[in-house]
Amino acid sequence: EEIVVKDIILVLDTSGSMAGQKIAQAKAALQQVLQSLRPQDRFGLLTFATEARPFEDKLLAANTTNVRRATDYVGKLEAAGSTALNDALVQAVTLADSDGGERPAMIMFLTDGLPTQGERDPERILKNVAKANQTDNPDRPDERLARLFIFGVGGVKSNAAPLLEEGVPVSTMTDPVPHALVLTAIVIGFATSALFL
Repeated sequence: EEIVVKDIILVLDTSGSMAGQKIAQAKAALQQVLQSLRPQDRFGLLTFATEARPFEDKLLAANTTNVRRATDYVGKLEAAGSTALNDALVQAVTLADSDGGERPAMIMFLTDGLPTQGERDPERILKNVAKANQTDNPDRPDERLARLFIFGVGGVKSNAAPLLEEGVPVSTMTDPVPHALVLTAIVIGFATSALFL
């Protein structure tokens, strides 16, 4: 059986509204995804609140050392601040292109609400992300650097509807927040699916 190598960028909202059960479950899900990666895979990690903060400014090999470092980093995250959604999305796409778009990438974006910091207009955010996500291939103008999947945590379905109803694939976690195992299973299901085939 052929092993499909994956580039995955994990993005976690750590704004104040994620405090408590939501961030605890999202962190557990991301840690499980990290630990499910194969050595041939690569990953990026980005957190955001008032500003976006990449774990590293490039994709990392999913070796034991890097996975352990990232898992420990996620475990120490706390929720505080505003929600710089636009900056996080654009930086995630930039991270996917840090190797020149050598192979397909997936961005897994976990958030619980609308932007409250920086650009807040959903239409402008979508345009910014679409522009950042374009490749430099003039023969394939519709080609994208990464596929974006947004996982809504908590009541995001109603809070972020203007942004998430614009054709972006989304898996929505509605209140009450699901058990950590449910969220983990859904996120890992996307990470290990045949999206790269």
